[in-house]
Amino acid sequence: MASDGLQPPAAKRIKVSLEPPQLQTDADGKPRPDYVLLDVSPSNEPVYEPVEDADTQFETKLHRIWAERGDFSLVSVEGLLKEEEEKAEEKEEEEGKEEAEEKEEGREEEEKKMTPEELFELKQNVLGTLHAARNEFAVGLDLVNLLLSSTARAPSAEVQLPLPRGSITCTAISKPAPSAAVRARDLQLVLGAKEASLRAAADVFARAAERTEKVVERGVNYWRDALELREKNWNIVPAAGVGAGRALGLGAAAERATAKDFVVTYGLDEAPFERTRSAFAWIPTSSSASTQPLATPPRRSRRLRVSLSYESGERGENAVRELEDPDGKNAVLRNAQLEAFEEELFAELLNEAKHLPAVQSSFEEEIVVDAGPGAQLTLSLIETPDLPSPSSPLPLSPLCTLIHQSLHLLLLRSYRFRASRRALRHPPMLQPVLELLQYRAFAARLRATLEETARVLRRASVGARWGMRDVLESGREVVQALAKSEGSLQLGGSAYLAITDAHSVRLSIASPTRLVMLLPYAMQPVSDVPQLHALVGLEIESALLELLHSKLAPPFAGMTWVIDQLERRLVGRSKDGLIHFTPKSDGRSLSVSCEVVQREGKGEVKGRRSVYEAKEEGALGLLDWARERVEEFGGEA
Repeated sequence: MASDGLQPPAAKRIKVSLEPPQLQTDADGKPRPDYVLLDVSPSNEPVYEPVEDADTQFETKLHRIWAERGDFSLVSVEGLLKEEEEKAEEKEEEEGKEEAEEKEEGREEEEKKMTPEELFELKQNVLGTLHAARNEFAVGLDLVNLLLSSTARAPSAEVQLPLPRGSITCTAISKPAPSAAVRARDLQLVLGAKEASLRAAADVFARAAERTEKVVERGVNYWRDALELREKNWNIVPAAGVGAGRALGLGAAAERATAKDFVVTYGLDEAPFERTRSAFAWIPTSSSASTQPLATPPRRSRRLRVSLSYESGERGENAVRELEDPDGKNAVLRNAQLEAFEEELFAELLNEAKHLPAVQSSFEEEIVVDAGPGAQLTLSLIETPDLPSPSSPLPLSPLCTLIHQSLHLLLLRSYRFRASRRALRHPPMLQPVLELLQYRAFAARLRATLEETARVLRRASVGARWGMRDVLESGREVVQALAKSEGSLQLGGSAYLAITDAHSVRLSIASPTRLVMLLPYAMQPVSDVPQLHALVGLEIESALLELLHSKLAPPFAGMTWVIDQLERRLVGRSKDGLIHFTPKSDGRSLSVSCEVVQREGKGEVKGRRSVYEAKEEGALGLLDWARERVEEFGGEA
């Protein structure tokens, strides 16, 4: 065609260049890829980004950082950390707002319901959009086929392109080789990706090794703890299977247990099954287990508290404390065993309290008992978190501690009786404690009576001393009697009251309130304190008659002295008359009356009468007073 001088039509002379614009060249004419093309001028000259040296670039970037970040002198680690925290808080707030908005949008979408008309309209819109996309796809496919085909394509009757046929041509180009900087950057990216993947793999192996080490350490500790518990004589039972596990009340957990799983039972072997079925613990093995060294089934941690209160306001309690032990697991088991033991003990006491008349009230967690005149015994179960701290000042009572330990012994005694089947019902536990408290109160009243009587005699300058042993048995004998006795615990003591060196009153006491006066001629039982006062008063009168006779007869030998046992008086006779000394005492007071009878002629006329009372120490003594009366009477020496 060119040889004929014919030119193709203008539409065919249109060319589309697919090559990149010509790069700026250096002095040798080679392209400079480090220059960045910014624009092309109207005169078709390329405009490149000005090249800056390293100092200029550094200064520009530094000013930019300074403008965005502020003065570097104000930058600190604390400020950066605070800024990171503020950014984290802002991010959390934004996430919270986004979640709230998403929830609100979801709620609105759920509340909004689509009607059939809206569904039909949506269907028509979707179908129309699909038809349009189909047409566009067909046009694009035809264009690609036209560009790729080397031969003329048959005209299509269905789709006619708007461009003339043969007006678009293709030019094959090759991709330029990347520069050294680009290759170095790609290599750095590849090396960085490989290093990141290697570090991630190393972290995976490190975490796996750490978990494996923890599992091995947990297994070693598991069996070490098991051996330590076995050495401390705790009963270890396998938890697997339906044998021991179901017998202990583990239920379905026993079927899921493995061969290495075990439980530690801390209930006493002699205790009832309903008490021991939940008295077990196990060592936690899962990583999400609690921080406690041993795990136990849900239970109420309660301890027994014994308290005594008196009308005077005095109050005493036993020391209720958690057992302290450097071995955590042993301490947990001992505390749990003590709690279960004392809960069973309180249940037994509560059953017995229903049949005792001395019990004032009994509830699920408290028993109040009348323990004697002006005394009240309270037995209660308190929660372990409510235990008083060791540093808090508490009115601790040794007697309450003794009662607390005695109740423990009595429950152990009931275990022995129950095992031997010697009785249908085990011996009582609360009644011996009440008898001991009654015996203690009775001994205290007797001690006060003897002290008061001796004080009255000392005020009269009469030598008197007393002594008392509440319990004659040793501590070992009391514990043995408490463990072997099937009924009440029998304790005995003795007391004496010595009046001068010639007369003494001896008493024998036994629990709970038994008192016997040991007389030279008989053994006189004493039923109450007034009777005791009366009997002691009679003994004092007899002792004073003998004392006055022994002290007045030698100095006044010219008189005849006789003790009138019928009238209980001392009679002194002389040629001028009679003088009578009559002592009176009820154990709490002392008085001596003196009557003088003078002879005048053939008849007898009563003379004066005087009475001596012992009121305070240091006053005139009884013997001195009696000598003065005899001298006034005119006694003959």
